Amino acid sequence: MSGVVLEGLVAARGTRRVLDGVSASFPPGRVTGLVGTNGEGKSTLLRVLCGLLRPTAGGGSVLGHPLDAPHRYVHRVGAVIDGPALLDGHSVRRNAEVVAASAGVPAGRAAEALEQVGLAGASAVRAGRLSMGMRQRLSLATVLLRDPDVVLLDEPTNGLDPVAVLGLATIIRAAAAEGRCVVVTSHDVHLLERVCDRVIVLRGGRAVHEGELAELLGGPPAPPAVPGLADRLGALMAPAGASGMGVVA
Repeated sequence: MSGVVLEGLVAARGTRRVLDGVSASFPPGRVTGLVGTNGEGKSTLLRVLCGLLRPTAGGGSVLGHPLDAPHRYVHRVGAVIDGPALLDGHSVRRNAEVVAASAGVPAGRAAEALEQVGLAGASAVRAGRLSMGMRQRLSLATVLLRDPDVVLLDEPTNGLDPVAVLGLATIIRAAAAEGRCVVVTSHDVHLLERVCDRVIVLRGGRAVHEGELAELLGGPPAPPAVPGLADRLGALMAPAGASGMGVVA
């Protein structure tokens, strides 16, 4: 696997350039956090990577295939964008089985994926009765059962309590440990600190910072001089000349 590489990527929504020359890399076996204030193009970038939106200009590659040829790699990309998409009237097991059948993978993968995310004991429960944390786990199971090489997660901890966040973080780390390229967008600093190896900060349609999380935490304190990840990311996301903006935890 070669992960994802972007080279001057431009993508527009209507007449507005949401991404305006993004160059960045997302290596396999690592969790990369994609960070930015609302409207900076995080979700747009994920949509480009899974073939839902065509780039306007620029290029790059996904798993060694050209970015503008999604038919060559999209079957190896798993994504949860805009929240869990589940069959609420059906059981947890049936949700996983339907996805397995549509993906053409062995039926046994459904049970394996539910075990992987800690939902084996709830397989008979209707999806509509699950807590938000369990719904996120089920969404991840439907992604992982297809054994994707790239996993894209858009704000996976929205609405989750701290215990659910910890459980989800463990699953995300395990996915990367198996060699997958994992990309997470989040405003949850606690999740970023727990799961990310690397961080890419989007501002003004471009990647203004890319590097190891440890380097970001170990660098010079961002004003105000509080050595926390929220303050450092806030300073990177703030418009030029503005004071640092705290990241919502």
